[in-house]
Amino acid sequence: MVNKYYEYKKWSFFWGLMLDQEKEIQQVIDRHNSEGWKVVQFEWSSSKMTVFKWILVLFVTAITLGFVSYWIGFAIIFERIE
Repeated sequence: MVNKYYEYKKWSFFWGLMLDQEKEIQQVIDRHNSEGWKVVQFEWSSSKMTVFKWILVLFVTAITLGFVSYWIGFAIIFERIE
C-alpha cells in the first residue's frame, strides 16, 4: 500500500470570483482516480507557509489592490495498493 500527499494552492485573479472550488477539487480527484489512486482523507489546507512566503503574498495582494490573491486550497491523501 502506497500513500501520496497532495496539496493544492494557487494564485487567483479578481479576488477569487472566477474560482470554482468544487470544480477544482473534482478535477484533482478525477485525475488521480484515473491513475489508480483513491481518496483516503480530505481537508481544507491549513497554511504551512514560511514567513517569507507570507510577506510575498501580502506584498503581491497589496500591490495589485487585491485583484491577485493567493488561494490556500486543500490537502488530500491518496492511497493505492501495489
